[in-house]
Amino acid sequence: MKNIILRAIVALCFTGLMMGANASTVSLVPQTATTNLIPGAVVSFAVDVDFSSDGSTLGGGFDVMFDPTFLSYNGDATLTLGDPAFGRVPDDCSIVACAGGGAGLLESWAFGDFNTVVAGTVGTLSFTVQQVGSSFVSLGPTSGIGGPFVSGVDFVTILNPTYNAIEVTAVPVPAAAWLFGSALGLLGWARRRKA
Repeated sequence: MKNIILRAIVALCFTGLMMGANASTVSLVPQTATTNLIPGAVVSFAVDVDFSSDGSTLGGGFDVMFDPTFLSYNGDATLTLGDPAFGRVPDDCSIVACAGGGAGLLESWAFGDFNTVVAGTVGTLSFTVQQVGSSFVSLGPTSGIGGPFVSGVDFVTILNPTYNAIEVTAVPVPAAAWLFGSALGLLGWARRRKA
């Protein structure tokens, strides 16, 4: 009897671990390089969702967070998933007042569809690198009007997907490039002087 109970407990724990490992996700997917960039470079992301472990979702919203001293949002978020009547691109909180904060927050990127959504790409967005260094672009639950993700199976359960973050790094323009540019300038000046 003890062995049966112990096996049942182990099986339940294992099932719980497996369910946690297969949780729904909202993920940034780089569309361009995210490392060894130079200031002025553009870095692009797609946002993918996968609610297959929960069956599906009617929709919901999420926020995008970033360091506004390192990255500048290009204002180009798209919405490609769900019914357009139930979706919205995020508010840039450096421009409009937001519930969750100011600069560095894109609030309430949301999608929805009464036919439910299992997986797909919500849309894309891009940033311009402002300076040398590194920082993260991350996703999280919305603090605005997008609302939580709701189950497409029972239309009641609030889903709690996992969110990810991507590090973006920028390096200085190599000194050799500056030297080469200086040499070209000097040659041009010398040639002009000669003529």
